[in-house]
Amino acid sequence: MADVLSFTRAATEPGCVRSSVTARIRSLESTLGVDLFERLGSRIRLTEAVNAPCRTPAG
Repeated sequence: MADVLSFTRAATEPGCVRSSVTARIRSLESTLGVDLFERLGSRIRLTEAVNAPCRTPAG
């Protein structure tokens, strides 16, 4: 999902529907206690909670 930045596009995978993708993401966010995506109308963006662990420390 993060590679396409769209719940709708992620749901085009065989056997997926948009409502199922959205529900799974909401459930994961609830379990983790953080928002993984910033919802911008019909678009989404990864939050700092996702981006921060992906960075390597400068040094």
